[in-house]
Amino acid sequence: MTTVINLFGGPGVGKSTLAAAIFHRLKVAGKSVEMVTEVAKEMVWEERKRALLNQVYVTGLQFHRLWSLVGRVDLVVTDSPLLLGSVYAPHDIPPSFHKLVEDLHGTFRNENFILQRRVPYDPEGRVQDEGETAEIDRKVRAIVSRADRQASYHVMDPTDPEVIDKIVGRFL
Repeated sequence: MTTVINLFGGPGVGKSTLAAAIFHRLKVAGKSVEMVTEVAKEMVWEERKRALLNQVYVTGLQFHRLWSLVGRVDLVVTDSPLLLGSVYAPHDIPPSFHKLVEDLHGTFRNENFILQRRVPYDPEGRVQDEGETAEIDRKVRAIVSRADRQASYHVMDPTDPEVIDKIVGRFL
């Protein structure tokens, strides 16, 4: 069964950089692995701001990218776990959306890593300001804790020189 390596954290915490490094290390080690990148970030770069406001659409696209790899590779590394859909959902979205996101997340075998903010925030390619990122960081931890009561998650320092080895070592 495919395992999804989820890298959680707010904007600019280092998810994409770490995902690329983990993917590279696993691929070079001969593992059957793919990387699923962040739909929302592509929308920002493409200046698709209206589409970005539709979290149902964004989450659906992210789910499809993951789902299409299940059973085809052993590992998937992502810098945009499905649960982030709940973090970025507007306040007026129906509660059933959050339940759906948790249920979709639960359809995968997940290994969850929450990245602690240790680097200065870089707003390039993002829509949040530095103040909003602290609130997002708090929401991320709360949502992961709630959604994965039975599963474990690991809190990691993305600036730790051994963080890649610590994560990759779990899958070699």
